[in-house]
Amino acid sequence: WMGPSHKPGGIANADWRNIGFGDGFWAIPDPTDANLVYLESQGGNLARWHRRTNETKFIAPPELPGEKLRFNWNAPIAVGRKNPTNLYFGAQYVFLSRDKGESWTRISPDLTTNDPAKQKQEESGGLTIDNSTAENHCTIFTISESPLDDKIIWVGTDDGNLQVTRDGGKTWEKVLHKSDRAGAVDLSMDPTNPRIIFADEPTGNLDSATGAIVEDILFGLNREHGITLIVVTHDEDLASRCDRRLFI
Repeated sequence: WMGPSHKPGGIANADWRNIGFGDGFWAIPDPTDANLVYLESQGGNLARWHRRTNETKFIAPPELPGEKLRFNWNAPIAVGRKNPTNLYFGAQYVFLSRDKGESWTRISPDLTTNDPAKQKQEESGGLTIDNSTAENHCTIFTISESPLDDKIIWVGTDDGNLQVTRDGGKTWEKVLHKSDRAGAVDLSMDPTNPRIIFADEPTGNLDSATGAIVEDILFGLNREHGITLIVVTHDEDLASRCDRRLFI
């Protein structure tokens, strides 16, 4: 959907315009062209929509022969915060486009655990396979480019990996993998200090059985890599253990 940011008398339902389809996922404006929006439906169906012409063009990166890309139900779309011509899309690999999705370069290996035990959706489902793509696992969940250096890119996966490249994808470091039960978090770097990271609450269960795992994942960044983590959370106990916190 697309709607105005403000309007005399207030924004009404009639002011909103449907620009895509599916269950509703990311819609990311192109910071270099006010007419373009990148949007998707489930299963990695990435498209580019033109506001003036109403044209929609599907631009998802192609699979290699014999390959199957694994896209999260909410596959991440990201535009560069340092270099706004960079467009990122995530499957089990990170893809980069510098021509608005017309072509793609794969800039990472598989950044997930690639655990075969979590990729059996086509072997289950009773009479039919589980094929809505909601069943996909071992996928990239979040991508964030540094606002100070476009060669620094952080990636989180839904099976617990946190990876970073500092050379534009030539090499990757698995910063943390404490447990695949905690999943990924949405990440955003401070615009003035690349060693400060904002994160939302981790996906997954935050009950007593996994609380220690979540704490290790989040605060291991500080202990092992000198990263200050600022967590936006509804959980008062989790907030109390953060380096800094925004309790909402």
